[in-house]
Amino acid sequence: MTGKTARVSSVAFIGLGVMGTPIARHLASAGHHVTVYNRTPEKALAWVALYGNRAAPTPREAAESAEFVFLCVGDDNDVRDVMYGPEGVLAGVEAGAVLVDHTTASAEVARELAEGPQLSDVDRADVLFRLGVCRYKLSSIATAVSLLDEALTLAERSGLPCDLLRADILGWRSRCRRRQ
Repeated sequence: MTGKTARVSSVAFIGLGVMGTPIARHLASAGHHVTVYNRTPEKALAWVALYGNRAAPTPREAAESAEFVFLCVGDDNDVRDVMYGPEGVLAGVEAGAVLVDHTTASAEVARELAEGPQLSDVDRADVLFRLGVCRYKLSSIATAVSLLDEALTLAERSGLPCDLLRADILGWRSRCRRRQ
């Protein structure tokens, strides 16, 4: 980073497949503290041998103390496997951490995560909004509209000041409606 001082973050990266390995490598190269987990422990250990940092034996241990938790696993069931249970991400992640899911997962699993007790209505709205934007970019317009409508309902129901989120939701929903 030339001439700039970047803030170093503590990152958990779950899933070191074709997409996950280079993403995690870029995070480590940028100077972040990266703890990796992979269901095949040898892959995680090989990654650490190449790029440094640390491997964790469970998703829970990877997520402990992480400011950001990245998921890059195969499908809905893989997301559920690494997120839930006593050794899952949700058992170890601290309040305020940001979850970034790169998995090509369904809207159903995103809703499951968003409906968990650890999130407020504004957090849920934000999750659904971001998923809606992704679906828009993948040309899944009907799904995007549905997710954005849900996000708007949650944001308004929260009673919390979330004007910026509401404006973003309305802007993207308008884009979707123009493409329908």
